[in-house]
Amino acid sequence: MVFLQNFNANSNEWRVTGCYSFPSRSDRNNSWSLLRNLASSCSFFWVCIGDYNDLLNPGDRGSRVDHPNWFFSGFTAAVDACQLTNLPLIGCQFTWFKTKGSRNVVKERLDRAMVTPSWMDLCPNEKLLNLVAPVSDHNPIMVDTSPTPFVARYRPFRFENKWLEEPDLKSVIDKC
Repeated sequence: MVFLQNFNANSNEWRVTGCYSFPSRSDRNNSWSLLRNLASSCSFFWVCIGDYNDLLNPGDRGSRVDHPNWFFSGFTAAVDACQLTNLPLIGCQFTWFKTKGSRNVVKERLDRAMVTPSWMDLCPNEKLLNLVAPVSDHNPIMVDTSPTPFVARYRPFRFENKWLEEPDLKSVIDKC
């Protein structure tokens, strides 16, 4: 895991940790131990983002084969112990695909961003976006800490006097 930390005395201290957990299931407890150690040394705003190579719950997997409940226990226990909140994804709910385009596609949410309650207070409107990667089996994710709200613009109808000179104007109006 890699982390970036802000120590500016004039602002709030924060930490961003980039994660890539062990791909081997037998080694993942090492990742969760490291996550717990980082959490115990973190008394400020924290976001942890990356590829965790694991699932938090059955909804993180979209395939024909279900996992038993014990499968989720290690990662879920670590997240709970660290008091991290999983940010919901905007867009597709899965970030990793195997055999994409086939009948036997496996899709999972392996990539995520999790934050401390203090981070949620610091950035209450943040969004986690699931972007598109046409050549990778993982979709990139992006935390947007200050999303701009979508505002639909009202555009009033404008009549152009030039339209009165159109020879087909009467027939177009009659069809309406």
